[in-house]
Amino acid sequence: MPRGWHVVRAKALRLEVAVPDGWKLDVDSALQSTWVSPDNRYVIGVKRDSSNGHTAQSAAIGQLAWYRKADESKMESLKATAHPDRQGGKPAVRLEMDYHWPARATPCHRTEIFVAGEGGQVYQLHVNDQQYDARPSALPQLLATARAQLRTDLTD
Repeated sequence: MPRGWHVVRAKALRLEVAVPDGWKLDVDSALQSTWVSPDNRYVIGVKRDSSNGHTAQSAAIGQLAWYRKADESKMESLKATAHPDRQGGKPAVRLEMDYHWPARATPCHRTEIFVAGEGGQVYQLHVNDQQYDARPSALPQLLATARAQLRTDLTD
């Protein structure tokens, strides 16, 4: 793991993921946990549920359908692509999305990884660049490091 990162455990979600030092825990619930960079540009989040299906593919399709409901998701001008992938030796789906938040001119880019876990639960890892502009984005490195340390279906 790169210097300046540490592993955090989301007990309610039964997983571990790496986040950069200095990031603030923003949401910590039985459904999801998110960490925000000090400058608020990036978000790393994890989720575990079965509301959109029990496979990586069905969960990605269901989540994307919800994102397309801009009145609920607040994702305007959404452009998305789905790609087959692998995570932890299991089939996975990677969603790549570009969109705008309401009343913000700066575009956002979000990458999500869906992978099935035990008991019909699907894990979702996302990294969001909320200011996806002409500056180089750290999103690819953030995603690669978080993915490399993602451990699911943990027991106490």
